Amino acid sequence: MRSSSPGWRRAAGYAGRTPTWDGRISWTRCTPWRGSGCRRGSGACGPRSWCARGRRRVAGGCREIEFSGANRSGHRRAGSPSRRWWRWPSTVASWGRGKVRRVVVTGASSGIGLACVRAFLGNGDAVVAQYRRGAAAVEQLVEEFGARVQPVAADLSTEAGCVAVCREAGDFQVLVHSAGVWNAAPIRELGAGQLEAIFRVNTFSAYYLCREAARRMRGGAIVLIGSTAGERGEPGHSHYAGSKAALWGLVQSLAQELAPAIRVNLVSPGWVRTPMAAPALEDPERLARIVAGIPLRRVAEPEDVAAAVLFLVDERQCHITGIDLPVSGGALLPLPRG
Repeated sequence: MRSSSPGWRRAAGYAGRTPTWDGRISWTRCTPWRGSGCRRGSGACGPRSWCARGRRRVAGGCREIEFSGANRSGHRRAGSPSRRWWRWPSTVASWGRGKVRRVVVTGASSGIGLACVRAFLGNGDAVVAQYRRGAAAVEQLVEEFGARVQPVAADLSTEAGCVAVCREAGDFQVLVHSAGVWNAAPIRELGAGQLEAIFRVNTFSAYYLCREAARRMRGGAIVLIGSTAGERGEPGHSHYAGSKAALWGLVQSLAQELAPAIRVNLVSPGWVRTPMAAPALEDPERLARIVAGIPLRRVAEPEDVAAAVLFLVDERQCHITGIDLPVSGGALLPLPRG
């Protein structure tokens, strides 16, 4: 395997690749510093030194630096580091090491948002729970989990409401944007007010929240809740499908723009048993048609979607960004022919 440049950057504690003098790549293991210094090959990091492999000792462990002009063995002489060196944000590196994450969840009073809040709290995290209606459900969470839940009442259809949520949250590591609205509007009957209202809640709020998160987060993960309607359309709900389809472009853009510190992903549920979908699912005939189009033959529960969200924000998925994870029971699979 050849590399266009001998420079390579890598976070501590991860198996990675070290450049050799002519650009070849060799596999190595980075051993984090423990107290007296690090040892790797023939070099050692003292209290104020650079080791022979070009690793600088910093708080929390040794970090591989970017090589420039390494000698023929791939080593850099001690005391002569590259000018540039790389380290992952401490908030990302510390996950899974006994530190509690602070998570912002929108739409926390019902449906998918409420399931996400309970999943994060069950995982030991602290949650900032945004809601507009349904204060009783959020108050119940406070009674159950105490100070680990911070309720924030805000209207996400406005820029000011989105800014207020992130300001109240302070320093946080995870954003899950679950708030959304869904209603019927055949294109012949769609008015400007209804179109603008659904885009303000489903789309514009995602932009404002991601903007504020990018300004405040030093590292972490963002998950937006989309919909399979944004991928295949939905007759009679074109305004909803369009508002969710826009999130996919946002996720792909931000996954590149905010990397490597912040990962950005999309979760696209199909039919989920939530209060928002209740009017459709309460009709037995329509429910039968819906289930018939799902290979797994059931409508998803909010907990199914919450499990996908927790999967994406877990530090063990630190190499996953810019994806759309459908939670639809296989509803997006192509129909068999014949």
